[in-house]
Amino acid sequence: MDFASTTPRLLADALVDRLSRTPRYRGVPRDGARAAADRVVPLLTGHPLG
Repeated sequence: MDFASTTPRLLADALVDRLSRTPRYRGVPRDGARAAADRVVPLLTGHPLG
């Protein structure tokens, strides 16, 4: 969609099209807290996790 040539009607049609679709979500890693701890703990303690 080009901003300069978009009309209110084209924008409305595009919104209706997108909002009527079933969403597809990306997978979310389940180890996020552990990964964050692996990076933060060594900075706070001076010792690597292991």
